[in-house]
Amino acid sequence: MSDKTRAALAVDLGGSKFIVGFVDSSGRVLHSRREEWLDRSDAASVRKQFMSAIEKELSTGTKYDIVAAGMVVPGFADTERGVIVSMSLGGMREWPAAEIFKKEFGLNAYLNNDAKACALAEMWFGSCRDCDDFMYITASTGIGGAFVLDGRLYNGAFGRAGEVGNSFLEHNGRPNGHGRLGTLEMYAATGGMAQTYLEHGGTAPADGRPVNGAYIAERARAGDRAALDTFELEGRYLGSLIAQACNLLDLERVVIGGGISLAYDLYRDSLERTLFEQKYWRDDEFSVVPTVLGYEGALVGAATVAYLGVGEPLTRPGSPGHKLR
Repeated sequence: MSDKTRAALAVDLGGSKFIVGFVDSSGRVLHSRREEWLDRSDAASVRKQFMSAIEKELSTGTKYDIVAAGMVVPGFADTERGVIVSMSLGGMREWPAAEIFKKEFGLNAYLNNDAKACALAEMWFGSCRDCDDFMYITASTGIGGAFVLDGRLYNGAFGRAGEVGNSFLEHNGRPNGHGRLGTLEMYAATGGMAQTYLEHGGTAPADGRPVNGAYIAERARAGDRAALDTFELEGRYLGSLIAQACNLLDLERVVIGGGISLAYDLYRDSLERTLFEQKYWRDDEFSVVPTVLGYEGALVGAATVAYLGVGEPLTRPGSPGHKLR
């Protein structure tokens, strides 16, 4: 019997960066490496960069018994074929991830949309171990979502359930890359927050850093009025989304993940005010919480996809919770 630690190779392809690492069956990140994208607009560059990082990570992972690989993508994934159908990074289309992982690394690979994978991670290792009906929202470079209903990940008739970033927020509002006006993502994702901050009189950092969620949070904590107003609006946008989801699906919990969840304290009040203005029922047991899985939650999600795909037992911490049906 091997004395190596069993682990999944996990790959999180994010909008502004990606993370590659090893995660054990209890959801513990054993090792990881993070890189910013060199050129996220070019598919060949995107593929070359993350494939190179995977090779580097595998070279450091000889002490692990790798059970499978899992990948999460900010877009559509065909989980049956193991193919990235489409994603914004480089405009990648129909990329046969499972086939290439098997050929290049000798590993069985499983993939899913990032928000859906994060919802699975919350179910097994996070805030929803005791919850059968919840929504996961990722708020970062983009806005995504996923639903677990009656203890099962809900994919929808065509596998596209949870695309909440494309819900409409403002009539004749900001255009997205597809020409649609006023979608939630154009206001509540980090790019939309940056635009709101500057429109409210905020200033870009003198040292050339980008105006992103972390910078706006830093300014808000320093009392910058434009930054505080930006987070006030962020809470309203997300609160309205959550209220409508609850009115439709009668959810028990909502988990917010992604980089913007790290500043939850800055928009919690406005989110809760909006939520309870628009939510039809007020339930004492209902809650909205930031993810407890931290910045590497999507990496844990990728590993969860791998373990479930290969049928490897998962070790759920704390509450025995429930099993996927």
